Amino acid sequence: MFAAFAGAGTQRFTKTGWLAFYATGMRHVEGKSEWLGLSRGLPLPVLDAIQDSLELLGLAVRREMGRALQHNLTPFARLSPDGLEILVPAALAGDRRRTVPRGDTTPVVRGYVLGRA
Repeated sequence: MFAAFAGAGTQRFTKTGWLAFYATGMRHVEGKSEWLGLSRGLPLPVLDAIQDSLELLGLAVRREMGRALQHNLTPFARLSPDGLEILVPAALAGDRRRTVPRGDTTPVVRGYVLGRA
């Protein structure tokens, strides 16, 4: 996900950037249990590239629409004009700016707090 976001960094962002969410253990009627959520503003070519890379790894992918918080998905990545970020709960983020290498990328750690709108 980090590589896909970083590779598409010249695309246009929404105000909040692009977000990626994740959950596991929720059973789907087709037997799938890993969930990857992507923000609404993600361009279709980027979405297609992410799906292609997952399928190249041998994973079965099905696209559905829903709200991340409604499905208890947790944010883990964000790409905005400020750069690539790895999202962690605010209590774990700490006060100093740090980076965490992920493959060929080096996202900045940013804390988040979940809330309902």
